[in-house]
Amino acid sequence: MNNKNKDEGSLVTKESDEIKNNTTSDTNAQLTCEAIHEQEGARVTLYHASTEEYDLGDVISGEDRQVPENKAWIEDVFEQYRPNGLVSRRCALFAGRNGADCVKYLKTQRDYDGTPIHLYRVEMEASGPHPMALIGAVEKRGHEHPDVLNIVKEYWQPTPTNQWCVYEYLGQNMKVVKKLRIPTNSEKLRMMLLKAGVRYRKDYDSAETL
Repeated sequence: MNNKNKDEGSLVTKESDEIKNNTTSDTNAQLTCEAIHEQEGARVTLYHASTEEYDLGDVISGEDRQVPENKAWIEDVFEQYRPNGLVSRRCALFAGRNGADCVKYLKTQRDYDGTPIHLYRVEMEASGPHPMALIGAVEKRGHEHPDVLNIVKEYWQPTPTNQWCVYEYLGQNMKVVKKLRIPTNSEKLRMMLLKAGVRYRKDYDSAETL
């Protein structure tokens, strides 16, 4: 995930039918390339997608993010109810557990101009996990909606019984420990990114119950 203006609501797409009609198995899609997804192990591996190119060992520091004026209220409400000790979204770096989710997110940003995307495995002292779709859910409800507070609280401290699919992690610094190869096979990449969109869509729809 890139440290740019976040626009999670734009990830909601009508991709589920295309996924169902495709014969590519989940296992094959997930294991095609470690740049997109690795088998889950004993620890969570974090990934970061960016249009910036970094070298192994580079330490990246978070900076104040530029947020459009019409979206500033969203970050304000998340900051207002941020628990003590958790990293502020205003100056955070963002990472995810699944490389496909990170690449998909970056490609769907309104300001993405087609610049090549680089994917990294990173080490980061992070707060999280935080369900990413809940940012878009707050934007959809609007500032005065009574559900906003519950959604914000769920973002910062997810209920264990809620099975979210796409999480983001926030940190002030991250170290690049591996540069990963994004598949060049366009069909395999397309299917992986479609599946990432479906995972996000599932979370976005689940937020309706909060």
